[in-house]
Amino acid sequence: MSRGDARRAFRRPAPWLLLVGVIASLVGMDRQRESNSRRLTQSLEEASARVAEEVERRLRLYQYGLRGARGAVISVGEGELDHAAFLRYAATRDVDDEFRGARGFGFIRRVPPAGLESFLARVREQRPDFAVRELAPHAGDHYVIEYIEPVSRNQQAVGLDIGSEANRRQAAERAMREGEPIVTAPITLVQASGQVAQGLLVLMPVYRSAGTPDSVAAREREAFGWSYTPLVMSEVLAGIGRWAPNTHIVVMDEAHASASGERVPLYQSSDSLEPGSASSSVSAVIYGRAWSVRTYALPGFEAPLNLVSPTHTLVAGLLLSLLLASLAEAARQARARRRELALQQQRLGDIVAHASDAMFGESEDGRIMFWNPASERLFGLQTSEALGQRLQDIARVIQGPSHEETGDASERTLELHDGRRLEVSFSRSAIVDTHGRTVGHSCVIHDISQRRESERRLRNFNTRLEALVGERTRELESIRRELQLVLDAVPSLIASWDRALCCRVANRSSRDWFASPAEPVAGQTMEQLWGRSFTEGLRPHVAEALAGRESEFERDLPEPGNGGVRKTHWRLLPERDGELITGFLAVATDVTEVTRHRDALERERSRLAETARTLKSVLRAASEVSIIATDIDGLVILFNAGAERMLGYRPEAVVGRRRLVELIDSGELQSRARALANEQDPSPTPMRALVSQAERDGAETREWHYLTASGRALEVSQTVTAMRDEDGRITGYLGVARDITASRRAEQAKNEFIATVSHELRTPLTVISGSLKLVNSGKLGVLPEQAAQALRAAEGNSERLGLLINDLLDAEKLAAGMLVFRPDRVDMGEAVKAAVESTRSYLSDRRVQIDVTPPEIPPAVRVDPLRLAQVLVNLLSNAIKFTPPGDRVEVELLCRGGEALICIRDRGPGIPEDFRHQIFERFAQADSSDRRRPGGTGLGLAISRGLVEGMGGRIWFEDAEGGGTRFWVAFPVLDETIEE
Repeated sequence: MSRGDARRAFRRPAPWLLLVGVIASLVGMDRQRESNSRRLTQSLEEASARVAEEVERRLRLYQYGLRGARGAVISVGEGELDHAAFLRYAATRDVDDEFRGARGFGFIRRVPPAGLESFLARVREQRPDFAVRELAPHAGDHYVIEYIEPVSRNQQAVGLDIGSEANRRQAAERAMREGEPIVTAPITLVQASGQVAQGLLVLMPVYRSAGTPDSVAAREREAFGWSYTPLVMSEVLAGIGRWAPNTHIVVMDEAHASASGERVPLYQSSDSLEPGSASSSVSAVIYGRAWSVRTYALPGFEAPLNLVSPTHTLVAGLLLSLLLASLAEAARQARARRRELALQQQRLGDIVAHASDAMFGESEDGRIMFWNPASERLFGLQTSEALGQRLQDIARVIQGPSHEETGDASERTLELHDGRRLEVSFSRSAIVDTHGRTVGHSCVIHDISQRRESERRLRNFNTRLEALVGERTRELESIRRELQLVLDAVPSLIASWDRALCCRVANRSSRDWFASPAEPVAGQTMEQLWGRSFTEGLRPHVAEALAGRESEFERDLPEPGNGGVRKTHWRLLPERDGELITGFLAVATDVTEVTRHRDALERERSRLAETARTLKSVLRAASEVSIIATDIDGLVILFNAGAERMLGYRPEAVVGRRRLVELIDSGELQSRARALANEQDPSPTPMRALVSQAERDGAETREWHYLTASGRALEVSQTVTAMRDEDGRITGYLGVARDITASRRAEQAKNEFIATVSHELRTPLTVISGSLKLVNSGKLGVLPEQAAQALRAAEGNSERLGLLINDLLDAEKLAAGMLVFRPDRVDMGEAVKAAVESTRSYLSDRRVQIDVTPPEIPPAVRVDPLRLAQVLVNLLSNAIKFTPPGDRVEVELLCRGGEALICIRDRGPGIPEDFRHQIFERFAQADSSDRRRPGGTGLGLAISRGLVEGMGGRIWFEDAEGGGTRFWVAFPVLDETIEE
C-alpha cells in the first residue's frame, strides 16, 4: 500500500466507528454475563430451599407411623406384645399408600445379654424359625428386630441385631437418650442390598412409662425398645424433581461424608449432569442429622428466567456498529459512484458507436437525438439526415406493435423510406433522470430477416415429419391399448422390467396392489411403482432372474385402504434376446383366500385340541368337586374323578346309563317340585324341579342330599347351570357339587362351643358385677378416690361384657332357631319413647341430640315388647355412635300400606359400597380404613335382623339425602289401628 492509500484509509470514518462499537459491545457483554450469573444463583438458591423443605416434609411424615406403632406396643404392654397383636396393628395401615418409600414399620426390642435365651424361647413359641443375627460380634445389650410388617419384603431384617453395627447402634442409643426420633447415617438395608448406602432407619424410643421420662438416666432405664421404619431414599424422594424443574438434585448426609471421606449421596436425580454446571446448596437438620441439599442447573433451567444472552448483546452491539460504519462507508461510496458514472457514460458512447445493432435515442416528443453508425447502415440515412426526425417519418410498421409501444423486444416488419422491407427485433426503453422522470427513450433494432427465412423452412419440414410420425404413433397406440386391455383383464399381477429395473409394461394389478398413482407406469422405476422396501426385498430374486434362472417365492403385501394383508405367490421369468438377458417378467397371483382358509382350519384344529386337553386336565384336577354334565333330558354325559370319588360310582356305570335325578334324594326333589307348582305347570317333574330356576336365572345353588353307590346320603351344595349353544338354545345342564358335611359339623361344633362358653361366663360375671356394685355403693365403706375410679371402670366393663355375652347367646339362639318370642300388643309410640329414654346417658357422653317425629295416630303392633326394645336400642346406639358430636339423630314413626314403619337416620359418613351386602351378617364390621369409625362386636345388626324377622317384620337400610344412613323397621299393623 502506498503512502497516499494509507492516508486515504486513515481519513475514512467507517473503521473508527466500527472499532469504538466493538469495544462498547464487549463491555456490554461482560456486564450482561454478570447480571445473568446473579439471577441464576438466586433462582438456584430458591430451588434448593424448596427441595429441602419438601425433603423435610416427606421425612417428617414417617413419625406418624412410628408413633402409631409405638402406641400399639405400649397399649398391649411390654410383656404381652406378640406377633398376633402386632399384625392387628399392621392391618390398620396401608404402608404403600400412606408412607411412600417406607419398606414397613416394625418393633426393635432391647434385650440384655442375660435375657437373650428367655427372649428367644418366648418368640419361638409363635415363630419357631426365629433367630438373632449379628453383623459383627459386640458386647452389651442386643437391639433385635422382633417384628416388621409387611414381612414379605423385609424377611432378611427379622431377627437382625442392629446393635452389632456401630452406625445403627449409635442412632438407637441417641434416640433412647434424647427421647426423640433419630435417623441413622446412610446404610445399606439388608432387605435392599442392591442400593448401597441409599437406606436409612428412623428409630423412635418406646418407654415403659408410656410418656418420655424427664432425665437421661430414667430414659435409659425405662426404654425397652424402638418403633422403627426402614427407608429407601430413591423411593422416599421419587418425583421430588417437580419442586425444582430442570435441575439435578443431590441430597448428602454431611456428617457421614466427612467421617467416611466418601461423598456418596443419599439421593441424586437420574438426570445427566454436565461438568461445570451452576449449583446452590442449603442445609437442614432432619431427625438429628445434618443434611445438605444441592441443586445443579440443567440446560432447561435458565429458560423460564428469560436471561438475555451475553452473546446476543455482543452481536447486537456489533451489528449496530457495523450498521453505522456501513452508512458512513455508503456515503463515501456514493460520491465515488458519481465520479464513476461520468466515466461510464463516456465508455457507453463508445460502445453504442461500435455496436452492430441499430441504436438511437428519442426525446420526450419522439424526435431522434442520436444515431449510431449501425442505424445509418440499416436505414440508409446519415446522422445529419435522421436527427430531429421522428421514426415514423422514416419507417412504417407493416406488422407488429407500433413504434410508441414500449416494453420487451418485439418482432416487427418495417417498410423503409426507400421501399425496402425488413423483419426486425425492436426494443424501446425509457430514459429517466436522477429524479425518476422520463426524459426520452432508447431504441435498439436488430435485423432478423435471415433468421425468419430459416425458421419458415424448418417449420415446413417439421409439419411434414409430424404428420408421418402421428400416423405411425396412432397405429402403435391402438395396438398398445388392445394389449393393455388384455393384461388388465387378468387378475394376476403382470409386469415386464428391463435390467435397470425400469418398467416396460404392467397391468392394472401392478398399480392397484401397491396403491400406485393411475398415470402410465411405463418408464417408472420399481421403487417408484412398488416402493423402496418391497424392491429391496425383491433384489435377491431379481438377481436370480437376470442371471437366467427362474425364481419362485411368496410375499405378504398390505392391502391399501383396509389395513389387511394380501398373500401372494410370485414367479420371475427371464426375458431373452437370443443369448442376451434383456430383463424379466414378474407374474404374481393372489392366494390370500386359500391361505386364510388353510390357516383358519389349522388354528381351529389347534384350538379344539387345546380345549380338549385343558378340559381333560380340569376334570382330572377337580378331584374335590363333583362335576356332572347331562343332556337336555337329564341323561349323564360327563362324570369326573371328583364325582367318582364322592359317590363311589365308576364313570362307565353312570355315563349314558343314569339320569342326574337318580343320584339325588327323591323326597327333596318332590318337595322342590311342590314348591314350584303353578298354573302353567301344576305338577313339574323331578328334572324340572332341578333345572327350572337355572334355566330362568342362568344358575342356581341349592343344598341337596346325593345318594352314593353304598346307599349313604351325602349332604352337598350343588350349582346347576344351563348350557346353551351359540343361538341360545339349551343343549344340556352342568351340575357342580361340593361336599359340605364336614363344614356343617364344624359350624355346629362352633355354635355349641360359643353357647357353652357364654353360659359358663355369665355365672361368674354376675357375681363379679354384683360385688362391684356393692363395693361402689359405699355400703362396705368409703374407698380411696383412685381405687373407687378403678372399681367404677371395672363395673362398667363388667356390664359391657354382660351385654356381649347376651348378644352371643341371642345370636346363637337365633342361629339354632331356639329363641322364644312372647308377642303382645305394643304401642309403637310408647316403645320409641322408652328406647330413646334408655339411651339418654349415651347421648350426653356423645353430645348428640335425638329428634322424634310421632304420627297422628300411634300404630299398634303385635310383637315381643322386650325384643322390640332391644332392636330399637341397638339401632339408636349405632346411629349415635356414627353421628358427629353436636349433630342430631332423627327418628320418624309412621303408618303406611298396613305397616308400622320406624325410620332412624344418622348423620355419619354412610356405609361403604363393598360392605353393604354383609352389614347384617354376624361379626361383620367395615374395615378400619373405612370412613365409618370401627367399634363393637359386629353382632348388633345381625341380632336385630333376626329379632325383626322372627317377629314377622322386616329391616333394611338406604342412603339418606344430604348424607348419613336411614335404617327402617316395619311390622304389620293390628286391625284396630287400621280401623282408627
